[in-house]
Amino acid sequence: MREHHGPNMTDDEHAAWEPEKAGVHFAEIWYDEDLIECRIRVSDGTSRFVSNVYVTPDCLEHAVAELRALQEHLEDGQVDVQFGTFGSGFASGAFHARFHYPRPGRLHVTCRQETQHEEFGGKEVASCATMHLQSEPGLLDRFISELAAIARHARTEAWLEGS
Repeated sequence: MREHHGPNMTDDEHAAWEPEKAGVHFAEIWYDEDLIECRIRVSDGTSRFVSNVYVTPDCLEHAVAELRALQEHLEDGQVDVQFGTFGSGFASGAFHARFHYPRPGRLHVTCRQETQHEEFGGKEVASCATMHLQSEPGLLDRFISELAAIARHARTEAWLEGS
């Protein structure tokens, strides 16, 4: 028996609208030797937001170094990572994340994202969102390794799983 989810909505269409698992997902969608375009998808388990950002391999490597340093401060450590630039007049979107250990074994991540600005009603606007999620030190370790591999063009995706 087929479930009914709304007017003219199939099971597959409904599944596409179901919330995904909480986390931060980076996907390389284009690169050359100087620049990487990433699609960053953040979900808190209920809502999700996607933006594209341009980042240099050096900027990714700097973020990796900052996150590795955070792993040395599991009690009340905090680091901010940003890719792209917020505001109009810049190519693509922006992503900012604050990684914070409020107590050992628990990682809080607050992500702020903005899409590329576009004309809307006679002015330049961008969609934006702030998401909050929790993760764990071991999951951050894997994410750091995957980000480092994107910077070296050895991998195309990095995933920080929420818990």
